[in-house]
Amino acid sequence: MSDPIRHDYGRPNFDYISTWFDREDDGPFWALNLMKYRERAVAADGTVQDRSGLEADNEYNPSAQIEAVGGRMVLVAPVEHQLRGDDVVWDRIAIVLYPTRMSFIEMSNRDDFKEKHEHKNAGMERTIVVASMPRGGDPAPADVSSAAGTGDRLLLQVVTDAEAPDLADDIDATRIGRFTVEGNIFGDERQWAEARWDRISAETAASLAAQEAVHDPNAYALVLIPHIDTLAESAVTPLP
Repeated sequence: MSDPIRHDYGRPNFDYISTWFDREDDGPFWALNLMKYRERAVAADGTVQDRSGLEADNEYNPSAQIEAVGGRMVLVAPVEHQLRGDDVVWDRIAIVLYPTRMSFIEMSNRDDFKEKHEHKNAGMERTIVVASMPRGGDPAPADVSSAAGTGDRLLLQVVTDAEAPDLADDIDATRIGRFTVEGNIFGDERQWAEARWDRISAETAASLAAQEAVHDPNAYALVLIPHIDTLAESAVTPLP
């Protein structure tokens, strides 16, 4: 049996995770990951490694372990521009769709996952991971095609107040999803309420980036370049 997982980049929210074990309505959730990497990866003994934090996280890549518990990676996207937020500048965003909350626990307990996790621990400076679900009652997105490889960008807004102004209202954007945040799996003490997703053109993204960034501890607005993107499709197509 491998050693317990070490997290040098933050603390799991055990108060929230513990509620999963008492649920009778366990079902799919979308784990939204905000990731900031170390400039150079650092081993558990403190040795600075000859690889970047991003390279270490690429080696971590737990896709096989995610698929083994019935999940799938639905989004991987570097951050191109940070339009709103605090002093943390995020590097990459990812979303994993898990069939149940307990499948997340199952994956975390796998020995092959724990062995790979040392690469994440070496490369990650900070992360926020939240459990989110498509907001009930919202219409299905009109376009569920992937933005990856098209030149389009994704606009992500993560807010602590679901009634906060929506940046997408003032630009040419196609809403592909609005997700309610159930709880923080990993990260800080802020209680996030909602993640909003829109597809925008590269020209619209450049126009947004030309404006002065807004300092806001209660919201992030990020422009992403999607490398993997089946997010909209995943919200309307159940897991097999």
